[in-house]
Amino acid sequence: MGKPVWRFPNSVAMDYEIFLLDMIDRWMVDFKGQVDHALARNGKADALGYELTNLYTNVDITLKGIPPYILAGIANKTVTFNDAQWEKITKDAFGVALLGARPELKGIIQQWVAENTLLIKKLQGDAVIELQRRVNQGFTAGLSGNAIRDLILADGSIDLLGKSTSLKKNLQQRAKLIAVDQVGSLNGQLTQLNQTAIGVKAYTWETAKDIRVRGAAGGLYPYAIPSHAARLGQRFTWDKPPEDGHPGSAIRCRCWARPDWSSMETIPPTLKKPKGL
Repeated sequence: MGKPVWRFPNSVAMDYEIFLLDMIDRWMVDFKGQVDHALARNGKADALGYELTNLYTNVDITLKGIPPYILAGIANKTVTFNDAQWEKITKDAFGVALLGARPELKGIIQQWVAENTLLIKKLQGDAVIELQRRVNQGFTAGLSGNAIRDLILADGSIDLLGKSTSLKKNLQQRAKLIAVDQVGSLNGQLTQLNQTAIGVKAYTWETAKDIRVRGAAGGLYPYAIPSHAARLGQRFTWDKPPEDGHPGSAIRCRCWARPDWSSMETIPPTLKKPKGL
């Protein structure tokens, strides 16, 4: 039987993605309502721009509807998932689950919630800026109000570079990136916290061993620098991270840190000697 693998919290990332996609759906309904309201009052293009001024200046109204407990819930799910993986790893090594004191945990969760609130605010702020850009583009091209509406809310066209011109689809792509990246980043921080809490000072780098690993031969990113595939099995210490950070730090990184039990200064005498030592 091989060594246990520390799984990535895909289910938590999916929960976060669903939350963000639902929020984008509500934004688009709001945008459409604002545009339709403006056109109902006056179908001229210049009137549309004037009427949408409220949308530009009152963007924070929708954001006030983000309950902090939603993001805290995602963070706590990540903690629960990470703890379960840590329990599996320590039980395999020592025969019992180990969990050290973690006074920093509350602060890590609060910081993550604050950072993700800002990411969501930026996502919506960028959406409104793009909305305004499209209105201005319509003005410059001499389009009618209804034509500008189509430009804003179009859902399936592709530009000359092959990129979707759909505002909604572009927002959805960014939301998916935020979900997997931010859950992965928090998961990596928690892994470090759990290991250092019991005195583990070093780890060996493990990858997801699939085509998305940076630098993997035959994968999607074979020429990525730095290569995470090249780090497989290499030893790092928690106090000296590699150039792009510990596992989980880089964007969309799903690598993980296998604890090096030999880096522990002391092992409680009540525990059995870890496997491999």
